[in-house]
Amino acid sequence: MMHGRDLQRRYRYISKLSGASVLDVGCGTGKLVSHLPKDCHYLGIDLNDNFLHHAKKRGRNVLKHDALSFDRYSEFEVCVIMDVLHHITPHHRDFMKRVLKETQKRVIICEPVAVPGRHPVMKKLIRMMDDDGINSQEEEWMDKKTLLDFYESFNPSRIDELGQAVIAVYEK
Repeated sequence: MMHGRDLQRRYRYISKLSGASVLDVGCGTGKLVSHLPKDCHYLGIDLNDNFLHHAKKRGRNVLKHDALSFDRYSEFEVCVIMDVLHHITPHHRDFMKRVLKETQKRVIICEPVAVPGRHPVMKKLIRMMDDDGINSQEEEWMDKKTLLDFYESFNPSRIDELGQAVIAVYEK
C-alpha cells in the first residue's frame, strides 16, 4: 500500500537484472521471488516473524536473519537490497562495502526518498506503515541528493528513478 504501483515496477526492473542465484535482503514477504525466473535459486532474509510466516505459507525460501551479521553473501550472484538502508543507519555505509565486496556479480539497491515539503500528517502515516515492529519509527529516509551522493560514493554502473525510489546497480 505504501509504494502503490511502484512496487510492481521495482520488481519488474529487478527481475530483468537477476541471475542464477538471488539473495533478497529485507525480503518482507518474499514477493520478489514470484517475479524471478523459475530456475533462479532464491533466498530471502528478514527479521520480521510475521512477514516470514506469510512467506513460508506461500512456499517461499526465507530465513530469519539480520542483514548486518549474515555471512553468506558470497554464495549469491545477485544481492537485492530494497527499502533497507533507512532501517540500518548508521551502519549502512559499512554494510554496503561488505555486500559489494562479497556478492559474486551484482548488487541492486532500491531505496525510497524523502519527499520535500510532505505534510507532517502524511509523514507520520508513512512512518507508521514502515514500522515493521523491528525498527524504530524515528528512522528517516534520505532525501534524493543524500541518497544519490551515497550511491555515487560506491561507483554504480547505473542509477535509475522509479516513482519515489532510486535504484542503483553495481556490477563486478
